[in-house]
Amino acid sequence: MTTTSQALLASEMDKKDNEARKSNAILYGLTERDTAMQDVTNLMCKELFKNFNKPVQAIRLGPSTENKNRPIKLRFEDERSKWEFLKRVNHALRADSLFCKLDMNKETRDKEYTLRQQVKKLKEEQPTIQFRIRDFNIKKKLIRETGKK
Repeated sequence: MTTTSQALLASEMDKKDNEARKSNAILYGLTERDTAMQDVTNLMCKELFKNFNKPVQAIRLGPSTENKNRPIKLRFEDERSKWEFLKRVNHALRADSLFCKLDMNKETRDKEYTLRQQVKKLKEEQPTIQFRIRDFNIKKKLIRETGKK
């Protein structure tokens, strides 16, 4: 197999992997009580989620360890349902130490981690500028000073 065909095969595999992940999300911080699906269903019984599509599958990731909540991989019917859930859970339940992220492969997670470390360093060096990660690029915005007396 030539390097060109290997690259094409790897590219096709990445596309299929990304396609499979596009309606998935990973939920962190939910206490383990029942099965993963039951825990998620109990969370979604709250007033915030009454009109939302529930995930079609919920699976705890990794081995069970004492005193540590495992993340839950949620699979939704479609990508729109996933985005609605992500927006709502990250906005409303941050105080409960719950947050949700996209389901990403290891390579993408590593890229994002590297960017977060770069942003952390930039914030320390330039505290008057706000940095954000968008589309695997670091964007900066000048923070306006409020009127001080």
